[in-house]
Amino acid sequence: MLRLLKSKLRKALVFSFSDWGRFIEAYILVLAVDIGLHLLGFWRVYNLIADKNRSRTGRPHPPEKQKEIDRISSLVRTACRNHFCRAECLHRSLVLYWLLTKRGFSVELCIGVRKDKGEFSAHAWLEYDGEVLKDSPLVRKVYSPMIRSQRG
Repeated sequence: MLRLLKSKLRKALVFSFSDWGRFIEAYILVLAVDIGLHLLGFWRVYNLIADKNRSRTGRPHPPEKQKEIDRISSLVRTACRNHFCRAECLHRSLVLYWLLTKRGFSVELCIGVRKDKGEFSAHAWLEYDGEVLKDSPLVRKVYSPMIRSQRG
């Protein structure tokens, strides 16, 4: 237990001031999304996020902006992994969608389903420039897309 705490502390010390701000923002948004999903449901939460950020998206971005996407994605994953609420792929995808569209990135939220050996499962992921973002590229083959947001 102490070793795990030391490891997490060591990783946290490499965060820049900007990273800490983004991490805290992501951590709070994970909680907001969790509460929203329980109280309002997916569509109302999604519409709140999409409506709030709609006018900011669609600007072209130079290739070096991929570093910003990678960093934000990494911080969102860290916030989800270390959150007290059970943050799954839907939480992670909604929070990342929120943060990236807020910064003008045109990303698409996808939710797919599959049935394997009688078991139903679903998965949420983001796509940017036609590529699966920070998830296995196989999700497109494994899950049949049921929901695709308009590019936000």
